[in-house]
Parts: sequence; C-alpha cells; structure tokens
Amino acid sequence: AGNGNGNGNGESVTTSSTENKSKSSTSNEIRRWQERFEIVSLVGTFSRDGSCHLHLSISDQKGNTFGGHLIAGVVFTTVEVVVGSIDGVTFDRELDDETGYGEL
Repeated sequence: AGNGNGNGNGESVTTSSTENKSKSSTSNEIRRWQERFEIVSLVGTFSRDGSCHLHLSISDQKGNTFGGHLIAGVVFTTVEVVVGSIDGVTFDRELDDETGYGEL
C-alpha cells in the first residue's frame, strides 16, 4: 500500500479522468488532472463482455481527495488490484425507469 502522500512511493496515477455523476445530480461533469495521485479506493465490477464500472477515490499531495466513476487514467508506478469471482453468479444491469440508469 502507498503512504498517502501521492509522491509515487505507492500506487499512483499520473493522469486521471473521473466523472462526478450521481442519481440526484443533473450534471455529468468529467474532470481531468495531469498530476500524480495516490489511489485510496478502487471498487466496481467487470463484465464478461469486457465492460467495467469502476469507482475511484484519489488523493493529491496535500491530502485533497476526489472521486467518481473512473473514465481513464495512466499508472505511474504500480496498482495492486485483487479480483474475485463467484461461480454461478452473474450481474445483470436492468434499466430503472425512474432513474434512467442500468442498475444491478
């Protein structure tokens, strides 16, 4: 694990694009940075069709934390990811008519 200071001694990304989108928001703003960050959280799902839905939290050198849907990024050093699967379990997204989003 990294040391939280985003200086490249742990997991870090050099560039990151995240989409700050929530069901309660009408904004789908995509923010892009060109600096190094510490990855403090990365969770989501991978599908058999190759798609993924990942939520990312990153911290800068001052400890400011940003998060959202991971759109794109470049790894500066390493990222340690643990992936698990459960036999016989599938995740299917169905359209929620109320929100307009595909929900698990």
